[in-house]
Amino acid sequence: ILFLLAWAGSLLWAAMFAALFAVAMLPGLPFRHSNRITVPVVLAVNCAIGLLALSWPALGTLLLLSVSTLALTTMFYEHMAVLAAAASNHVLAFHYYQQFLARMHLFDQAPRNGHVFRAHVGMLRQAVHLSRPADAHEHGRRAEAVGLTLYPDSSVELGDVSFLLCRAHADARDYSPAVEHGRRAVARYEGALGANHPKIVPIYLAVAKAHRRVGEFDAAIDLGLRAVATTRAEHGDDHYLTGIAKSD
Repeated sequence: ILFLLAWAGSLLWAAMFAALFAVAMLPGLPFRHSNRITVPVVLAVNCAIGLLALSWPALGTLLLLSVSTLALTTMFYEHMAVLAAAASNHVLAFHYYQQFLARMHLFDQAPRNGHVFRAHVGMLRQAVHLSRPADAHEHGRRAEAVGLTLYPDSSVELGDVSFLLCRAHADARDYSPAVEHGRRAVARYEGALGANHPKIVPIYLAVAKAHRRVGEFDAAIDLGLRAVATTRAEHGDDHYLTGIAKSD
């Protein structure tokens, strides 16, 4: 029974990858330059392995078990990273994201999907919490590269990347790049959410502080006034958030 199951699984494996290979070779598909060779080659190799496993059911069983184990451990590390981050265990979250990305690279040398983007953003966020500027800059750069293939430039997702990079540079007392990333964060958030959205208030205040550090007081005052106006319109003049915006 095990051999029959392995044979059937191997046949399904080969058929699936043969179909994917045929689709991958269709002209006009929007494969990124990094995947233009990788995707067809990986699919062809897996199709050949599946066909080979038809003759040796034990190989088919081993193949299916190994792939299933790799897929499950990849999912495990992604979920554990999210849980560790939610529990503010930044060291453990960074480690789990690292393990997740290492396994994703076994499937593709340059993976570009939402899971990989969120992992790089997660590592960037943990690096900011851990005061690791080098790691923050590296994963910010990678998140930006992957994110631009998935989202429009004016998006909350890429705004998050720019804002985290602003924080990383500001924490490292490198204020000129902090201002540059802060401006980009404001532009991206405003492009995605509209000007004076409540979500942008913390960004206004953080970028205003970076402007103040480099002596750009007019820009700092402008952002501070926009933060106050937004919180006042959302919560009223007597709300504590309006008071916080005024004090900052």
